[in-house]
Amino acid sequence: MQHVDFFSRQPVNVLNIQNPRNWAKIAQTADLETQNLIQKLREGQLDATRVFHDDHDHIGIDKTTDLILRHFWFPGIRAFVKKYISHCIVCLAHKKVPRAPNQPIKSWTKPDTPFSVVHVDALGPLTESNSFKYILVVVDPFSKYCILYALYRQDTEELKRVFTNAISLFGTPFTIVCDRARTFESTSYQDWVAGLGSALHFITPEMHRKNGQVERYCRTVLNLLRIEVNNKGASWSDVLWKVQLILNITKQSTTRASPLQLLTGVEGTTPVLRSLVRNVALENCHPNREALMTLRRQRTAELLAANKQKQDNYVNEGRRQPRTFEVGSFAFVNKSSQSTGKLDSGMRGPYKIVRALPHHRYELKLLSGSYGKKTQTAAEHMVPRRGEWTPAVCEAFFSNDDDELTGVNEDQAQGAHEEEEQRGHAEESGNDKVEGKQADEDVQLSGEAVLEISPRPVPSTQ
Repeated sequence: MQHVDFFSRQPVNVLNIQNPRNWAKIAQTADLETQNLIQKLREGQLDATRVFHDDHDHIGIDKTTDLILRHFWFPGIRAFVKKYISHCIVCLAHKKVPRAPNQPIKSWTKPDTPFSVVHVDALGPLTESNSFKYILVVVDPFSKYCILYALYRQDTEELKRVFTNAISLFGTPFTIVCDRARTFESTSYQDWVAGLGSALHFITPEMHRKNGQVERYCRTVLNLLRIEVNNKGASWSDVLWKVQLILNITKQSTTRASPLQLLTGVEGTTPVLRSLVRNVALENCHPNREALMTLRRQRTAELLAANKQKQDNYVNEGRRQPRTFEVGSFAFVNKSSQSTGKLDSGMRGPYKIVRALPHHRYELKLLSGSYGKKTQTAAEHMVPRRGEWTPAVCEAFFSNDDDELTGVNEDQAQGAHEEEEQRGHAEESGNDKVEGKQADEDVQLSGEAVLEISPRPVPSTQ
């Protein structure tokens, strides 16, 4: 059988066809024009990204990449565009970025005695009534007792006038919780509160739920006043006492008792009820009132603690841990409440992070405008600023050509990008939303095979 070992007797050269991942690098190496473009891109002299992004109204990552791919392609193009846009200060300052997921919150630990802590807020401006335009709402978080004061104007002296009345009734509180309105932040008011021996606690801007005790009452007060004004034709300043009475003699769902009952041990009534059912209204004069009030307060403390845990679990169910910022880094802050219109993104900054506060909050210092002004904000409202796009940053992106061209790091970067989007972090101001699965522009196209000719070793003859 001589034909069996024909090839062993007649060795030939075999063509091993390979399709290496770095085919693009091999092809580009042989093209002088391409090499010139790559060198300019590394040195930051090629302004292709600026042309396709800056001169096209700072469109997002997907649209910028699509425009570039019509004329250029190089490995890692999407990661390059993503990095460039993340450094674009115009996008950060003027685009309304998608809001990051709400961060977990921690409820206040409720005091076990009335009026040791009070929550206050100014409601208004309202339609002028007997020269009054505002309402100061004071709420005791233990008994839920509220006090409503009509204000002529929202300034420090007027605030002192009405708050002194509350102190004369229930004593000086240990802590006063309020927002960062100018009236409360004024030096005169802070000095006055310090002279009382009370501590003033400011809630973080844009975090109104931290002062939820009084915010919830503000909504209820407005609803009751709308009924009195619009349905009954009354002046709101004349019926403010009635609204306060109704709120304080009705049972609270959390404490299962009326605020007045927890505070004084008696059940109050309105003039209408007293005139109609006088005997029933007077039946609550119990000889063991003090003992019953003590028992009610003990039960209230237990109910408040249980409700705190329940509310924390419910509210934080869909919340996620926010991004962590380093002290000394820079960021923009999404202050939508300060937006002046549809064309105002609400982004303010840049700010420098000067101090980290508890519960994912930070103290910031403004670097432009009112230079040196300090404020506080939560991490969920912050967008990091990565600095200016410079030739050095551009060169650093291509510092490891081998890794970029193998495509391994590209896949990892793409996977990290998709995972980051799923977490809801809106760090890129220009990331446009697209439907369906995004085609990977960075995947190397199928090109011509590179032929490597290697002689097959001659087998030994038997």
